[in-house]
Amino acid sequence: MLSRFAPSRYYLPAVPYVCTLAAIAMVQIIRMAHRRGWVAGAVATALCAAIALGLAARSAHVVHDRSTAALSGLDGCQYEFCWPSGHGYRDAARAISGSATPDSAVVYVVDPQRRISLHFDKPLPPGVRSLGVHRPDDAVPAAHAGPLYVIVDDDRDAEPPGRRVRQVLAASHGLEIVAHYPRPRSAAGVYVLRAP
Repeated sequence: MLSRFAPSRYYLPAVPYVCTLAAIAMVQIIRMAHRRGWVAGAVATALCAAIALGLAARSAHVVHDRSTAALSGLDGCQYEFCWPSGHGYRDAARAISGSATPDSAVVYVVDPQRRISLHFDKPLPPGVRSLGVHRPDDAVPAAHAGPLYVIVDDDRDAEPPGRRVRQVLAASHGLEIVAHYPRPRSAAGVYVLRAP
């Protein structure tokens, strides 16, 4: 309800106040119903308990599996299928950390604002070197002797998806796509390329 004109995270500070006001309202409704008789009080108590338990069960379900969360269009864009969501970056970083040998190097063809999503501030595995951030139309360094990994993300507008990875593949021969991590409900995402 609140996230129709701004991302819901902007309203998180209001949630405790809304919950407190809702709890006070439920207590007052139950008290007023009990004054009218025990049957009205029991019905009001059962109704308020059902509402609270229903909301708790739905919240627990979303926490357990957030892929089923019902999001507004704006929240869906922010958290799932648009550029701000950040899906795929950690998966790509984990894939390289798990498979890169000590003589490997990594090139990043990503939006500079996504370096933290890639754990760019964390050290790579021992012996793996970072060759920094490159532009999509620049050829990746061919002089590196060991395996070379390239992480490529889609443009902010992601139209059409895969445009940036096609630029990288055209500028640097010998690269192959080894992994693609798409965003939920979108073809856009993050690619891991490798040159043997």
